[in-house]
Amino acid sequence: MSLSAREENAKTLASVVGLDEDDAGTLLDVPVGVCAARDARSQAVRRHVVAMVRRTVSRIEEQNHGAVAIDILIGPVAPIAKVPAVRVGITTAEVVISSETEPAHELAADVPEVVLLLAACYAVAMAVRISVGAAFSFPHHNTIRLPVDLLLGGRRHVVEAPIEIGRAYLAGAGAVGNGFIWALATLDARGELHVVDPKNVSSGNLGRCLWFEDADVEQPKAERLAERARASLLRLKLVPRVATVQTLAERNEGPWLGRLVVAVDSRRARRRLQEELPGQVFDASTTGIEEVVLHVNSARESGACLSCIYHEDAAEAAHEQHVASMLGVEVADVQQHYVSEDAARRIALRHPHLVLENIVRLAYDTLFKTMCATGQLGVEEARTVLAPLSFVSVLAGAYLALEFVCRTGSTEIVPPFNYWRASPWTSPVFDLRAIRSPRTGCETCGNEVIRATVRSLWGTNGEGSKGPI
Repeated sequence: MSLSAREENAKTLASVVGLDEDDAGTLLDVPVGVCAARDARSQAVRRHVVAMVRRTVSRIEEQNHGAVAIDILIGPVAPIAKVPAVRVGITTAEVVISSETEPAHELAADVPEVVLLLAACYAVAMAVRISVGAAFSFPHHNTIRLPVDLLLGGRRHVVEAPIEIGRAYLAGAGAVGNGFIWALATLDARGELHVVDPKNVSSGNLGRCLWFEDADVEQPKAERLAERARASLLRLKLVPRVATVQTLAERNEGPWLGRLVVAVDSRRARRRLQEELPGQVFDASTTGIEEVVLHVNSARESGACLSCIYHEDAAEAAHEQHVASMLGVEVADVQQHYVSEDAARRIALRHPHLVLENIVRLAYDTLFKTMCATGQLGVEEARTVLAPLSFVSVLAGAYLALEFVCRTGSTEIVPPFNYWRASPWTSPVFDLRAIRSPRTGCETCGNEVIRATVRSLWGTNGEGSKGPI
């Protein structure tokens, strides 16, 4: 009953540009040309661009023939056709993505591949923005600059060396989780990463999850992501866990959640993960396709936690009330995030066309979004939950992976920020990197009992009974 990848993309774009979904789908029904110079860095960007373009538009052209609507040109290469072009130039100092100039390009540029992945995200975003044309309303730049040293924060030596992550947990194997592991594959990460997600792959996931293919639909996300990515992460053990973090067996074994990577799709789910009292948290989220948000917190520091950043607000409460009312359940059910067997029976009584077995353990927002999109709620619903396009999720995952490996792989002073917002449509604004303080009255870090428990688990120097975090 889930939406297809094409329907997901069209719905998201329609919401952004104010068109109906058929017209928005037409904007994505364009062939995009991708051509790259033969140097290794250009070819790396090309590989990432192709992976994202395939999830976004109707057709990709790499053979210098056939009609295209937009060119993505990487390095000093000739355009495929006389059409608008996005050019990518790579030098050791910066990567430039531009629709108005041909940027400088060094064939032997020394740039870590994770930066090239970020550049690919911005290049695909620029191509999509050009395809939308005058209907596109977000602030944007025609030239985007990615200064390598500022992106890496003086930690180039960390991303270029083997990185021991120990045992870490990734909560969420959806779009941002896929992007996170796609980015990890550009780095030499070693250790053990538990991929935790209770849900199955849906057809709509294929439009934004780079690792998933048609054969993965209706299979567990955690298992398929781990299986697909293993060959690209030979030194990192991927352990699939078809569960939620809160139901893992090791939860009762003392200080176990030393490093937690958060890629879930709900504010409430993020708050509940913070309540598990992890040693370190690395979190990324998307706000539609407008921007990505990066957040880091640690038991050894006094900054904002997930419950501070994603505190319950009026919009969240109103949305949960609306979902409960439309589906025929209680708000308390929706706040559990996943549909229980009891709730599924009540939903099926209200909506008898639904198959009970198909909605048990489904996320409420997923069910609600699909029913709205397919007209099953009997109303024209404007308050659906929109999925980001592939390049937005990958951008979030790549920034998340970069901070994760840099802060995990080095004991040196980390950049002075725990919160950052970045737009896929403009150059990153490094002045927006900030230290967010704890929120007054936070139910997690504002609770003295919880703070004392965290200190007993991890210590003031960030070490617990099971080693450093």
